[in-house]
Amino acid sequence: MADDLTTPAAPTQDTSGNPSPASGDQPQATWRDTLPDELKASPVLSKYADQNAAIKALVDAQALLGKKSEGIKVPGPDAKPEEREAFHKALGRPDTPDAYVMPKIEGMPEGMGIAPEVEKLAREGLYKLGLTGEQYSGAMQLLAQQALSERQASDQFRASERAALEAAHKDALPARLELANKAVLAEGGEALLKALDESGAGNYAAVIEYFAKRGDALGESVHKDGAGSSGAADLSKLSPAERVAEARRRGVA
Repeated sequence: MADDLTTPAAPTQDTSGNPSPASGDQPQATWRDTLPDELKASPVLSKYADQNAAIKALVDAQALLGKKSEGIKVPGPDAKPEEREAFHKALGRPDTPDAYVMPKIEGMPEGMGIAPEVEKLAREGLYKLGLTGEQYSGAMQLLAQQALSERQASDQFRASERAALEAAHKDALPARLELANKAVLAEGGEALLKALDESGAGNYAAVIEYFAKRGDALGESVHKDGAGSSGAADLSKLSPAERVAEARRRGVA
């Protein structure tokens, strides 16, 4: 029959250069088969079609790493201002100090906080140091928490000193406090009163007791108006030696 005389087609020649698939169920050979055994099974290399693609990816990755390292290079002591500016910006510092956001301070009583002038100094100073917005927020949190802790400690101290005075004088305490205040004004005037207040010394029970006793010793004029009209008012103008002499005259030294 005519079909029996048909010449079988010749096998197609593979010109790709890759080995022909082996017969049976054996896996097709790839470019990775030429690599050492520890690299053949690497999943990283399996996504590249050939050796050239893998090498190109390696070169590109190395170049990218070099750029990143260059971007975060810490300026040396002789670095130019523009180099430091670029470094701080690369780390995430905002463009201006005003871009910093003051964090909310947990536990801060209403009406209490960091004074505007202190916050302005902190913004400008921390900006020069190159702090990021997150770092600024953390620094201000620490500053505010420290101020809050000091305020709480001061409040507790004043309360304990007040309790000691109340235990000693009971209902007479308001009058003793008023007398101590008048004695301070009589002996040192507004300047002494301000110094005791701003330094915190006026919160000590011992200091209050001292000036209350001084008020008793200075005489009736202090009890009346605190001005010392019978001579107590002039004590603030006396020299230290004159004050001692006046105190001895009154029998209080």
